[in-house]
Amino acid sequence: MPKSPKKDEAPAKKPKAAAAKKPAVAKKKPAPAKKPAAAKTKKAAAPKAEAGEGAAPPKAPKKPKPERSGEPPILSRLRAPEGAVQGKHRVGRGPGSGWGTTAGRGQKGQYARNTVRPGFEGGQTPLYRRLPKIGFKNPFTVNVATVNVEALKRFDAGSSVDIEAITKSGLVKGAFDKIKILGDGELDRALTVRAHAFSARAKELIEKAGGKVELIDPPKTEAATA
Repeated sequence: MPKSPKKDEAPAKKPKAAAAKKPAVAKKKPAPAKKPAAAKTKKAAAPKAEAGEGAAPPKAPKKPKPERSGEPPILSRLRAPEGAVQGKHRVGRGPGSGWGTTAGRGQKGQYARNTVRPGFEGGQTPLYRRLPKIGFKNPFTVNVATVNVEALKRFDAGSSVDIEAITKSGLVKGAFDKIKILGDGELDRALTVRAHAFSARAKELIEKAGGKVELIDPPKTEAATA
């Protein structure tokens, strides 16, 4: 006969089936506490207030400070930068200075005696002999400006045409020593023309039109010089 369980003994527990293990889930960090909405509205409203009508105007550029009444003007206060102006180098004042005795020229020789002429290049052909000689300018040349008879038609009949009238009318421009009238063209009015020289054709046309020719500083004849 099977033994009946005792009252004091608890019935044997049945083994539980092994439960399937659930995958581990990472714990979420608690979210930071949200700030009250009122603080956000104040911060958002701050830049608007700066850009609005209540914002302070931009600062004006600083004006240069006026000169003090006690200081002299700027031009009289100008000075060379430091080191730009140096004192004279005194030589020949004794060996203690480092530039005594021969005064930096060395002993004897051409450069110690100050006998090097300007343009000397040590014996080689100097530059003024290497360059070609081009052209010639005659110091005794005479610049003669020319005016044709045809151009004298701009003057009124019976008028006197001299050096001043010719230059004012623009017939001769620039520097000149003398003016010579040439015979190119025709002349239909009587004019008194004064110039330094006339060609034979010009003299003929002026006199043919009833005008007159006058020489300025006429050349001296042999009889006058005798």
